[in-house]
Amino acid sequence: KPEGAPGQTPVRVIPKPAQEKYLSEIKHFMDKGISQLGELIKSAVKKEISSISLKERLTFHNVESCLQHIRERLETSPEISNLSSPTLQLCPYMFPPENSATQGTDEIHEGLMQETRDILESADFHIVLKTSLDRGFQKLLDLLAESYKTNLQSGDPNSSHNTEYLLGGIPMAKLIPIFNGSLYKLCSDAPNPLLQELLLLESAKTLAANVYEAFSQPTS
Repeated sequence: KPEGAPGQTPVRVIPKPAQEKYLSEIKHFMDKGISQLGELIKSAVKKEISSISLKERLTFHNVESCLQHIRERLETSPEISNLSSPTLQLCPYMFPPENSATQGTDEIHEGLMQETRDILESADFHIVLKTSLDRGFQKLLDLLAESYKTNLQSGDPNSSHNTEYLLGGIPMAKLIPIFNGSLYKLCSDAPNPLLQELLLLESAKTLAANVYEAFSQPTS
């Protein structure tokens, strides 16, 4: 019910049971979504690289192209325009869908759920999500480029302008541990530099401020 000090416009107070229920729902990504998304990623990667022999040499640009194609498989679909929200297809893995078993059980709870879905489907959120994915993949490519440089660079290793290594190839069998090592380096440091960078994105701060302002408005 609305509460507030005398003379102040009352604000909406969410009952504790509804808060607890909502908090249990937003664990969807960690409980189910991440494993489901993992299977989707596995399928996309398999379709993209299953025809590549372990002996085949891949250039850095080959790897870059593979990653881009995998992203396209995950982030786009015939039903979604690339000009609107290409990452919209990822939403069901982040939050329970509307047809979940909990729908209709509580008016306040359902209101919170729908408001959250509205945020996740908004253009502003997908700007943040796409920017975050772009940054993450670029960091990964930077690490892979360093590995190519270490393995293939000829001539003066101190020359920052020597890019011959980008034209050379590394066997797929050797790329797998390089790729795994790059992912580990990208994700495992604490505090994580990538995460810290994403938290400082202007688009993320703007979205957070807009959400806070919208949900801090007093009830009429």
